[in-house]
Amino acid sequence: MTILLALAQSSLSNDIRKLLEGGGLLVSEDEVLHRKYLNDTIELVSPSMVIIHDYYLPSELEDSEERDLEMLQLIEHWRTEYDNDLRVVYFCIRNKQDPFLGDLVARNVLDIFNERAVSLKAILEQLSASPRFKNVQKFGTGNITVEFIDEQTEPNDSKTSGESSINTVSESEQLENAPPKVKRELGKKFSNTASKLGNQLTEHAMKGSEFGKKGANIAVKTAGSALKSAGNLIQSRDPSESNSQKLMMEDILDLMPVELDITKRIKPAIIGTVLIAVAGVRPHMGATYTAISIGSYLEKLGHSVAIIESNNSQDFDRIHTLYEGEKQLLKKEHYFELDGIHHYKYREDFNLNELYSIYEYVIMDFGDLQTATGYIDEFQRAHVRCVLCSGDEWKKQWIDEFLKQNQLEKTDCLFIIPAGTNEKKKTIHEMINYDGVFSFPTQESPYAPTREAEEVIIDLLGTYLKSPSRSFSKKALVITSVISVALTAALVTIFNFL
Repeated sequence: MTILLALAQSSLSNDIRKLLEGGGLLVSEDEVLHRKYLNDTIELVSPSMVIIHDYYLPSELEDSEERDLEMLQLIEHWRTEYDNDLRVVYFCIRNKQDPFLGDLVARNVLDIFNERAVSLKAILEQLSASPRFKNVQKFGTGNITVEFIDEQTEPNDSKTSGESSINTVSESEQLENAPPKVKRELGKKFSNTASKLGNQLTEHAMKGSEFGKKGANIAVKTAGSALKSAGNLIQSRDPSESNSQKLMMEDILDLMPVELDITKRIKPAIIGTVLIAVAGVRPHMGATYTAISIGSYLEKLGHSVAIIESNNSQDFDRIHTLYEGEKQLLKKEHYFELDGIHHYKYREDFNLNELYSIYEYVIMDFGDLQTATGYIDEFQRAHVRCVLCSGDEWKKQWIDEFLKQNQLEKTDCLFIIPAGTNEKKKTIHEMINYDGVFSFPTQESPYAPTREAEEVIIDLLGTYLKSPSRSFSKKALVITSVISVALTAALVTIFNFL
């Protein structure tokens, strides 16, 4: 069994990876850091389990309802493509009566951890065993009134043969007060009712989208009610199984989403070209290396990226020459492509507006900003301003001088310590009293960022990390909900015969 993590939060991912691998489970080295790449990565890795965090895994959609619909649509796709060969595990912080959780269960997601904190032992035990409905039976959408159709008529019944008698009762009252045999019968009847409702909704959905949100709500409520009834039936057979495991304080994983880092709230998300500026507080701090690393990660995500040499260091000439295997600097050519990234060499008369209309991301490598020429104003205009600095205490004055010379506030920049340790990051953080400090790991090549480097880049870009948006039509929503009703009915029927 191979497990794919889609948590997009480094500390949580590390904890879960360590927990699962310690329990003898195989966790893929590949990790999904954005919802955009879930389908492609699952197809590539072919995992038997994917673990998702509701809050941390980014989406281009900002509206919470749209994000929920996006996730439900993804799971519907996986059920269609992989049936139950792909086990979906969902981490979130939601009320257990949240209808979305019922929607997840309706799509056969039987591993949902919705608590603020959960026992590591409980997670490992549950994921090591087969998925069970009892793990999610507590999730539902509340009581609704359901019509139970009695197929059998009494001998003295005044109704004509072939007619059905309909009794409108509360499903919770029927289940709680009835003997075991009657409960099984009620569950069987409810399964039939759910199936018929699913068939009726399917007919309407196929004719058009006139049901709209109303039709979707009916399907969702029916699915949630069916699941709640199934849960009551199973719980009545073995009440002891409903007792949750007590959490030991020394063995708890905190799943509560933390407040977004201040660096992710510097500016709101935008549409169009994102300009990223990279500069050092002194020469040779690693601006070119960092700029290429950022560009490589963005290109890996499928974005169009250009890196502009905004200083006359001739570094791009040297990179181009080495790439082409030449001995003389290739100064005549102002542009070259390497690993999917378009590199533009320094030119005093370069027209930046031409690039802004072509690329999704433009990264400007300033090197030492104090000696850079031609494009200084672009540093001020950049959406993201990365400043390379030292992690040594006695070099903190370089940061102060850089800010003063360029008339910047510390909150205007993100400070990066190349090859910095957590201790040095903490030192600079405390000295300048600012959260926007990052340590950038060493790598063999900036054109092949490591996972640690990618995590830092994600934090640096924050809301400027783009991905394609998804759209949901009313008709698609109705059809999706209809499928959930049919799946729920089948699920309830299976448990009635256990």
